[in-house]
Amino acid sequence: MEGSDLDAIGAPGERWNGADPASLERVLFHLVQEYARHLGHLDIVAELAGGPTGE
Repeated sequence: MEGSDLDAIGAPGERWNGADPASLERVLFHLVQEYARHLGHLDIVAELAGGPTGE
């Protein structure tokens, strides 16, 4: 198994528009935020369908 340092900087693609490249830590944090946001959307759908949500 290979590991990567969270401070590792990615290589930006063409769509990056000159912004500073993101670190692995920033990318993973964004991934967790997006995942949480979409779980919230599923809660809304379940609530609208009449089911229980959350804890």
